[in-house]
Amino acid sequence: MDVTLTLLLITCIEWLYLIYMFFIFKTHYYIGPSILESYMTKMGSFFIHHTGRYESKICDLGRALAIVAILLSVVRLYVGVAECYSWTIFFIIFSLVLASLLNLNAFIYIIPLVCIELYVVFFIKNNIVFIINDHRI
Repeated sequence: MDVTLTLLLITCIEWLYLIYMFFIFKTHYYIGPSILESYMTKMGSFFIHHTGRYESKICDLGRALAIVAILLSVVRLYVGVAECYSWTIFFIIFSLVLASLLNLNAFIYIIPLVCIELYVVFFIKNNIVFIINDHRI
């Protein structure tokens, strides 16, 4: 399969996963509390995620960051994996740290995306470099 088509397919799967897990998915299970949860909920409703009933356990901050992740993946499609390498690594580390500090449910939800992104960054980026070096563009 063509590298560009593979990247487009992976990106679409990531979009669907993010939209489903951060906007639609509901559960009874709450994993927590996280390290900074009690401090962040005092800062306003933007940081509050529900811990009780059958509902989404993602706060508005998590939803906003999901939209940022989707927008970054759109940029990656147009700019290319090699050019977005450092931004992708930064966003992965930032998301993991922030989710682990604020909401452990979100942390669990983004682990599959981190694995996929690491695949994209290291395998597809290297594959693109090999194609350029072999002059098969």
